[in-house]
Amino acid sequence: MNSNNALYNGEVIPIKPSMAVLTEFTLNGWTPEEIDRELSMESLKNEEDVFPLEGYKGGVGYMFDWGHVIEKLSPPDDGVPCYLATWEFCLDEILSRAHRSGMHLSDLCDICFEYLDNLDSRSWPLSVSDGDQMSCFSLHIMTKDNSDMALFEIEQARKWMAKEFVGKILPNFMVFLKENIPYLEIQ
Repeated sequence: MNSNNALYNGEVIPIKPSMAVLTEFTLNGWTPEEIDRELSMESLKNEEDVFPLEGYKGGVGYMFDWGHVIEKLSPPDDGVPCYLATWEFCLDEILSRAHRSGMHLSDLCDICFEYLDNLDSRSWPLSVSDGDQMSCFSLHIMTKDNSDMALFEIEQARKWMAKEFVGKILPNFMVFLKENIPYLEIQ
């Protein structure tokens, strides 16, 4: 099954940090030992401790030729009575090439968010957020409630993302990145 079909059907696989993501941490001064320690920590000690690679601990998602997507589903709790689904897009090949031209992930995040934020996304079932320390940008949906319909909303958003975003919008976005990132050549 190809990656887009897996995304469409919600068939996640375990996701580990790519070489591009690990290189980003190295360029930001992390040692291999610190990265290993970060990835081996069992869980957050308290809500104030935020570990940049936390999304990869037990992380699941989808692999593509261009990178990977980490899928996170936050169930309802006392503070938020609905589901939050987030898909973190890691454009590994672009990030690697950007590194070679002297750029960092934060530079890519700015470019990605500006481009996606300027699209006419009012009809999208998902919202756009800028990336974090491991992704270029994210798409997310907060369901209306915590009923069975909420899971259907997430399923429909995932199908839209596979068909419309990854299938149609992302290829144009890759052309934009090629034209706007110094020395970047996407093949």
